[in-house]
Amino acid sequence: MDGGSSDGSVEIIKRYAPQLSHWQSCPDGGQADALNQGFARATGDILLWLNSDDLLMPGILHKIAQWVTDVDMPQLWIGNCIHFSITHEQLDIRGSRVPLLHRQQRLSHIDYIIQPATCFTRAAWDLAGSLRADLHFAFDWEWFLRVQQVGVALHTVPNAWAMYRLHPAHKSGGGSAQKRSNEILSVYQTYDPRMASLYQLLMQETLEYNSPSALNMRRLLKVLGRGTAYGHVLKFRYPGKYKGYSADEITNAAMML
Repeated sequence: MDGGSSDGSVEIIKRYAPQLSHWQSCPDGGQADALNQGFARATGDILLWLNSDDLLMPGILHKIAQWVTDVDMPQLWIGNCIHFSITHEQLDIRGSRVPLLHRQQRLSHIDYIIQPATCFTRAAWDLAGSLRADLHFAFDWEWFLRVQQVGVALHTVPNAWAMYRLHPAHKSGGGSAQKRSNEILSVYQTYDPRMASLYQLLMQETLEYNSPSALNMRRLLKVLGRGTAYGHVLKFRYPGKYKGYSADEITNAAMML
């Protein structure tokens, strides 16, 4: 589903056209709209999407077919992901801990799901509905929350499903920072108003975690035997301002900025 790009994508797609059931290159209403169009044409019982920056791990589709046996049941499956970037001939790579975060965190607090390492049944898609085409940055998180809200079964596996490419131009790390923050705020407001209030405070926060004053507070907290995460620093610096929130909640919401 190409949005009418002129970067050579069409020429690449044409080389693989015999292996594709459908492809198109034309203007659309954004990424979520293009995905909705694609899923409307899909005929499979198990669905996923892969963005142009990312890759699936070898053999993962066979594993998914083994895991997801009851395709008539609304299910969302999530796994781990490998993040990588190449800058100045240097390869940087890190993993993830999605199953652990799923057990420890609330999805309405932090989006711990890594989209390329997910799949879902057609039954889940039909139950939860399509992606919100009015969202540009947070439509996947909003859909995962909606899936959870309507009672879709969520399963985790520790396997690395995909590789998530990080580079200066990738959408999650670029674009309009304010638009992205506002979208995330709107999702918080819909699914967790209490966290929305916290997120609004953090959107206006001026104390940076690696600033000299924050570093001094982290040293002091360490001496006192207390946590040194961003949430601990803010609660120590502004005890009244963040009184109603735990350090973990503050840290999670800050990671969504």
